[in-house]
Amino acid sequence: MAPTAEDRVQADNAAAVIEERLTTLVANPPAERTNPPDEARGWLDDLLGHGDTYRDATLAILAFPAAAGRITDIRLAPPSRRGVTQRVTKVCESLSIPCKKDAFQTLGKGNKRLDGLDRAAWRALLEWASAQATISEVRAAFEYFAEGMALLARPLPPMPELITRRLTFPTLATLFDRLLNRSSRGAHEQFILAALLSAQAEADGGLRVETKSLNASDASARTAADVQIWRRGTLEEAFEVSGNRWDTKIVQAAQTRERADLPRIHVIARAGITTGVDIIHALTDNGLAPDEDVSVLDIRHEIRSVTARLSRPSRKVALQTIYGYLKNRQPDDRLVTEYVNELHEAGLVEDDS
Repeated sequence: MAPTAEDRVQADNAAAVIEERLTTLVANPPAERTNPPDEARGWLDDLLGHGDTYRDATLAILAFPAAAGRITDIRLAPPSRRGVTQRVTKVCESLSIPCKKDAFQTLGKGNKRLDGLDRAAWRALLEWASAQATISEVRAAFEYFAEGMALLARPLPPMPELITRRLTFPTLATLFDRLLNRSSRGAHEQFILAALLSAQAEADGGLRVETKSLNASDASARTAADVQIWRRGTLEEAFEVSGNRWDTKIVQAAQTRERADLPRIHVIARAGITTGVDIIHALTDNGLAPDEDVSVLDIRHEIRSVTARLSRPSRKVALQTIYGYLKNRQPDDRLVTEYVNELHEAGLVEDDS
């Protein structure tokens, strides 16, 4: 059943309450946490303690009665709930609060009821908030949960406004060299390449690029490789990316190609002057067929090659995307701060001109 106008109003109100509370709580943390009802504290702490879709969904679902000012049966799935979790994602990303993308996109998808999901704390909380608690108690539970979410915020510098005309090839090549010279456990290599390919795909219009979180396995990330290029639902290219030597990735790449049934795959790593014979020897030395279609490309050369093909506006998009990847897909806040500092050092920031 399509959401009614009333459904959309309730969702908008819930989203607005979440945005207001998180923004306020991050800017001005309370001296003392709100005390939730004793019977709910354990469930709330359990749901706060796991960085999964249940955490984001809990904030969203409690916001419905909190915003409405009355008890509602949140065991029944609100028709416009995805609009709320989409807003939660945007707000959390802007405040550097770890979150999942649109929690209700997958959690309880297609279900008319939400009280049959796996997590025991979730089921108990929904039953309590719908049938046992007063609205004051539910509001206290929501506030406690929002405070807990706000405590997860990471104090990161914002992405600065860039000067498009200065995004020339020599300037960006220098910037990327400086980043690649820094230790990042492969983050710079993977995310710079992925962002450049994403900007290229956006300019093309028919392609989409995906990259997984740093150090997530392909299986857990549900991806074929570190970086993937899709065309209208079809996986077109896959890249295994590393800051180490290319031969440390070649077996994994061959296995990925076979597992995903791809015609070819690319290893992007430190390759220098690598010959075809070198690649054949690496394949056979590892018990693989010498005719495996595994490309080996040097990471710095490939980054420069994609950069050269981008317009300056597309290069700007790529730099913004790198910031998002460093912020949301790896845990080291130092890399975000260093990246923003490098943008300033390169003279690319509007306020510095």
